[in-house]
Amino acid sequence: MPSKHDQYAFEYDQLSKEYHNHLADVLFGLCFEDINPQEKILDVGIGTGISSVLFRKAGLDVYGIDGSQAMLSVCRTKNIAHELIEQDIQDLPWPYADVSIHHVISCGVFHFLGDLYPIFKEIQRVQISGGLFTFTVMLTNQKGEQQENFNYQIEDGFPVFTHSRQYINQTLSDLHYFITKEIVCLSSEKIFRVICAQKA
Repeated sequence: MPSKHDQYAFEYDQLSKEYHNHLADVLFGLCFEDINPQEKILDVGIGTGISSVLFRKAGLDVYGIDGSQAMLSVCRTKNIAHELIEQDIQDLPWPYADVSIHHVISCGVFHFLGDLYPIFKEIQRVQISGGLFTFTVMLTNQKGEQQENFNYQIEDGFPVFTHSRQYINQTLSDLHYFITKEIVCLSSEKIFRVICAQKA
């Protein structure tokens, strides 16, 4: 079944440039001092591979999972991934062994999902202790607003979710992750929280 993200796969990289989307650079920057060559990194929702390019340049072995065949086709042309798997990331479990991955990233993906606990739980399963889990979530742009765990609205035909700070922090804590670094930044007039957490 075609993914709803297939429709703009071949324009995605160019659109990211036009919208001055630098979330992948920020995400890499938060990780850089704690990653090492030859370590395995899993990109959840790898898409065209924008978020993995810098990690590959740093010598890590990139693994990617994504539900869009078209996005993965673009990613393959970049020759950055050791392995790419076509699978909806909400279809659990993923085809990775327990504690087999050093680090996990997900950039520009989780704002398309509501309840993140099952995904975070699966990441905990496949990741080694001490590994980094670095990702982006979208924040509400209304300061002081009482927010549920997650809220959504429809944008360009897609449900887009914002996740409360408390929900993300509590979910990470419940799964024995602790936040080491974070930054809030603006991308395409949307407010994102970029979080680097470490598995205890």
